[in-house]
Amino acid sequence: MCLTTAELGAGVRSLVLAGRQDGCTRGVGDHDSPPPKDLVAVNDAEELCRQLLDTPWRWRRSTRHTEAVELLGKVHGTGDLATSFVALLLCTCRRWDRVTARLIAAIDDSGLLDDTDLDELAESFLVHERVISYPLTRLSPQWMDIDVANGTSRACTVDADTLEHHRLSVEPPLRRWASRRVLQG
Repeated sequence: MCLTTAELGAGVRSLVLAGRQDGCTRGVGDHDSPPPKDLVAVNDAEELCRQLLDTPWRWRRSTRHTEAVELLGKVHGTGDLATSFVALLLCTCRRWDRVTARLIAAIDDSGLLDDTDLDELAESFLVHERVISYPLTRLSPQWMDIDVANGTSRACTVDADTLEHHRLSVEPPLRRWASRRVLQG
């Protein structure tokens, strides 16, 4: 079933950021798209992770797994974050969820992660539930509270103790790769 923005309602209409010309929201972002400018502009691991955690659904999907490997190579060794953690966020980003098998194989073959990093990454994929918690102020201290029902909004300021929780979705190819690695190790 295809819902047009008119059928979604006036309050939701303002939240629909992109759509096809016929007004149908089905399939929005479900095609291969060029790398987003904000990802291309990233120069360090912390900024890349912030971008990946900020709004994981904002970028359209891509079947170019090499794009993620190039990002990992670009930020490799540029911050305090472990390369295995950056790889974890790239592998679980919805942008590349259709090519996770090719992505993890390319990361494994790239030489960017040593055996210890690859073992850590494999263990991360095998954890039952992986949740990343971080201060919401890392993304922004100012937030907008929108009441979709009546169309009102208000600015909110969060304190440093307010945490955001990001649940990672580990696709089956990532779990299979991790299982093979652990069993062969």
